[in-house]
Order: sequence, then structure tokens, then C-alpha cells
Amino acid sequence: MKNDKQLTQEQQVILLAQQDRKNFQPLYEKYFDQIYWFILKRIGSESLSGDICQQVFFQAMVALPKYRFQGFPFSSWLYRIALNEVNQYYRKSKKARYVEIEEEHLMDMVEEVEFDTETVDPDALVEKLLAHLNPEELSIIEMKYFEGKGFREIGEILSLKESACKVRAHRILKKLRTVLSTLGVK
Repeated sequence: MKNDKQLTQEQQVILLAQQDRKNFQPLYEKYFDQIYWFILKRIGSESLSGDICQQVFFQAMVALPKYRFQGFPFSSWLYRIALNEVNQYYRKSKKARYVEIEEEHLMDMVEEVEFDTETVDPDALVEKLLAHLNPEELSIIEMKYFEGKGFREIGEILSLKESACKVRAHRILKKLRTVLSTLGVK
């Protein structure tokens, strides 16, 4: 019930901000840190992440009148904007995609892909595996395995159904297992 109450309070704050942009500040203050860290994990530069984060909130404020509550936290909408901005940055700059992998989450993916960490350095191998993924596939893997997001939230961020995210994640893992076999890893 607490979660429903929080969403109701959040909806009220959003409605106030939709009526007058001056009321956007509480949303900015509530979500800035988590959106900033989401971007930083994908960019790797604090100053650039700050710039992109500011752009995310500017776009969110401008588009806020179009926002409609669909049963997800407002943060999911912000994550979607942030992911689009990150992807746009990489398209324009043509730089290699940055992925931050925390050790605690690495083993979750290793277990799913199913390779022997006794014979292979998981850090090096995961880096090679991730290089075979397109941006959307990489986003799904990052959010699921490196950030611990559920398929429902990933679906909201990527504008997909939860079931579609599960299927895509399964296909991505299957693809990574195929890459493993071509690399001769067991």
C-alpha cells in the first residue's frame, strides 16, 4: 500500500508541474541523482554526464504536458529520455560504448551465460561478449544484470512489454552463448 500512496503523491506533484513549470523543481530534486548515475554508468565522464543529465531534465520539463501516468514511476519515463540521450550521444560522437560493470553483478550474468570462471577471466570475457551486442541488447543486459532492474521496469524504459523484454533477454543470452562457443570457451 505504501507504494500506491507514493505513486498517488507523485501523481499529484506531476499534475502541479504540468499546470506550472515552476512546480517541476521537486521532481528534479527527487530524481536528479539516480538519472545522473544512470547516465554516468553509460558515459564514464562526470562532466559529460552532468551535461546530458541537464538535457534530460530540460526535455522532461518541456514534454511534461504530454506525460501520462501508466502505472510506472515517473523515473521510468526519465530513464527512457536519458537512454535516448545517451544513445544519441554515441551516434553523434561515434565513440565506443562505455559499460561500467560492477563485480557483484558480473557473476549474475556469468551464471546465466554459463561459462567456467575457473578457466577464463570473467571480466575480460564479458567485455568481449558485450562487444557483440547492439545498443538495445546492451541496454537490456546493463539494466537487468548490472543494475538489477526488473523486466517490467526495463520494458517501461524501452517502451516494450515485460514479456517482450524477457524474450529479448533470453535471445541475447543465447546469442552470447553462441559467441562463447565461437571463441572456444566452455
